[in-house]
Amino acid sequence: MSADNFIAEITNVTRHTVGTNDDKLIYYSGSITSDIIREITFVPAREDPNIKEPNIPIEVKYTNGYQRIGVPSRMRKFMLWLNQHSTFIIPPVILSTRGNWLFESSHERTANYGKLLIKDPAAIIDGQHRIGGFIYKFASDEVALPIPFMAIESIDIDREQNEFGTLNSYQARVPPSLMIANAAVFDTDDDYAWIATEMANSADSPFYGKIGVQRMGSDQLFSLAAVKKNLERTFKHGAIEQLEAEVKLEYAKSFWQCIHDWHEMEWEDINLKKRDMRYKLLETTGLIAWSIVAPDIIVASLDDGAVDWENVRTLISKSTTPGSNGKLDWQKSGTYAGRTGEAGGALIASALQRMIFR
Repeated sequence: MSADNFIAEITNVTRHTVGTNDDKLIYYSGSITSDIIREITFVPAREDPNIKEPNIPIEVKYTNGYQRIGVPSRMRKFMLWLNQHSTFIIPPVILSTRGNWLFESSHERTANYGKLLIKDPAAIIDGQHRIGGFIYKFASDEVALPIPFMAIESIDIDREQNEFGTLNSYQARVPPSLMIANAAVFDTDDDYAWIATEMANSADSPFYGKIGVQRMGSDQLFSLAAVKKNLERTFKHGAIEQLEAEVKLEYAKSFWQCIHDWHEMEWEDINLKKRDMRYKLLETTGLIAWSIVAPDIIVASLDDGAVDWENVRTLISKSTTPGSNGKLDWQKSGTYAGRTGEAGGALIASALQRMIFR
């Protein structure tokens, strides 16, 4: 096949073969420069009626698509990280060549070392936001950087989709909060990792500086892992779980600001050491309780697709004022003394549900 039939080539590539003849997998490793990555990759995306025109710097194809389209702000955030690190080690992006990349060995004595001739773009299995960040950076400074890659040869769409699911479902056992912080930068397509990190680091977040990103400090209230888990609970409803990450972030900030506004006395704990705190509201128990109730409150406050935050405040207020439905006792020495963690949070959530929705 002549060189005219190829759109690009990648040199210094190693070919790997794993498994047996019955279940053999061939993949290639090396680096792709950021000046050509845009022309040789695409995102196999699901159709989304809310996105009429994808606003990302990577080609999008919907045929047999299975991924969400990436978030431009996360790509730019990775670009900013690259700007701050002249040397870096990042996970390889993972691609599926779909039989469109041809390997040529450089010599018969080095049969597994050579180059890839690219006929058509490869599908991105993992690394959308990293690739987008590299593309944005090249567009801004025209400096071609190496992007480590792993390209799998000729697997079918079902297996490709399964690999995507596996990569985004299982993580190595390192400290969970550190994994989440890394995911927010390096992209495992985990929106909640990014939202949790923004809740920790954004100056307009009610929890700014109070979430332990890598380890818990004496003045911090929650681990990043606990915040991520409870953000997943917060949006566990069909009407809001498919919202864009940026929208979920704003909703989470606004929801906890409403809680703050109706719990000024309890919120004074935020500047105390944990041992000196008087209430459960800003313990993980309180985080769990409100996160369980949150989706019902938010969905009950939807008005033509937008949240009526005054209604959210009204619903929250029902648990703060004495009346026929009672007032939630947040004192650590009070009604729920000794009730902590998941069990305590679920118990308090049940009480909140009764007070708010009775």
